[in-house]
Amino acid sequence: MAVYEKTYIDPEYVSDPGGLDTAHLTPALPIPYFAPPSDGTYFHTLTRGEKRYELTNHTSTTLSTGLGNVLSTVSDRKLPLTDDEETVSGYTADVWGVNDYAQRHPFRDYAFGMLMPGRNQRRGGYRFGFQSQETDPEYWGGAVSYKYRVEDTRLGRFFSGDPLGAEYPFYSPYAFSGNRVLDAVEWEGLEPAKPGQKDGQYESAPHQGNGNQYGWTWRKGEWEQGDLLSYSRMKDDPEEYEADLQTERPIGIGPGWTVFNQMGGEETARATFTSNFLTGTAAVNTLEDNLLLEHFLSGDGSPLSFGSTSMIARLLDKSSSQHDKSWLVGKSDRNTFVGFAQSFEQAAWDFYQQNGTLNGFDGKEVLAEIKWPYISNPQFLWTVMGGVKQISPVITHISSGELVVRYTVEDHFGTSAADAKSMLPGLSELYYLQHYHSGPNQYQPFIWTVDVIRQRSEK
Repeated sequence: MAVYEKTYIDPEYVSDPGGLDTAHLTPALPIPYFAPPSDGTYFHTLTRGEKRYELTNHTSTTLSTGLGNVLSTVSDRKLPLTDDEETVSGYTADVWGVNDYAQRHPFRDYAFGMLMPGRNQRRGGYRFGFQSQETDPEYWGGAVSYKYRVEDTRLGRFFSGDPLGAEYPFYSPYAFSGNRVLDAVEWEGLEPAKPGQKDGQYESAPHQGNGNQYGWTWRKGEWEQGDLLSYSRMKDDPEEYEADLQTERPIGIGPGWTVFNQMGGEETARATFTSNFLTGTAAVNTLEDNLLLEHFLSGDGSPLSFGSTSMIARLLDKSSSQHDKSWLVGKSDRNTFVGFAQSFEQAAWDFYQQNGTLNGFDGKEVLAEIKWPYISNPQFLWTVMGGVKQISPVITHISSGELVVRYTVEDHFGTSAADAKSMLPGLSELYYLQHYHSGPNQYQPFIWTVDVIRQRSEK
């Protein structure tokens, strides 16, 4: 609510006795008095009807936010109601202005912020309305002035191009609020933004320019960008991380060369590896393991990705359907992905409950202190994944009773020299094929990822 307060100070000591306090505060902060004369006397008069209060609409029960459209303006004076001009039967508001910005009408549509003819009135030169911005009714039939640009309410577009247009190639440079008028407001004439209701409100949302997830705090009518809420931890150092993706043949007679050439070479190694792989994945009815296998046998080495609804994702998050508090009290198997995720969620949850924000939360350090998982159960995941290479959580939502985290789990379909003599079924054959017979579309190692979305609510 914006409060407009007109004060009167003795004009003998102040050259301009009138003024407006337009701070968005309720109630209004007192306006500082000018220094009185040496005898300490000054005059101040309060006149009912000089303050103005904005009444806004568009409250969202989902986001607990308001778009800030000013529907009416009232003063701090109440007007008496009487039937006989002697007895007061009640009171009514002293209305200074009413506005209707409805965008749907039985006979026609109205543009963004355009006042409906016949459904608005104002007195006293009141200027603020749509999304609490200053409006000029004589400017091209009605225009809303934001900090950086002016919007034509007849067309729902800006008169000038977007100063940040280069960062938003997916928007027209003249689009108003990114063409999102149901869930967003225009942010200073630059970009759409979800509005807040009160100072200090904290939300997690992607940056409209680069897509990265940040924390945002609503302060003084706008969102302040906070810390990045995307984190990552790699299992190995960079050199070891890349080792599984190499295809160079070892110098000289490397591991596996003599054994496999004596046993039938490429054909035998391929048949043995394929048989072992399919045996390890046979217990789960899915085609995702076949995609991984075929991409290695005849693919080009490009990355593969599996979404949060894939069978692999559901197997990784075995507790996705369990809505209990075990994740809050640390009850988990620390050797599994679920245990790894629960430990991270516990730390983020505790920090938010103590601070009301994730600004200052060191997610990278938290990940470094958690025991790295080895995926050995069920056998399907042990066969296709085993020791994952990288886990990258992104906190997409957090509140007093809910936390949502999206994890990207990365693994490599390939082996390094450390696996050449492995006793695990099929691993030495995989190494032999990758390092001795790889070609443009054959036995190329590749990176593959799985997205897992974990949502937990406190009962």
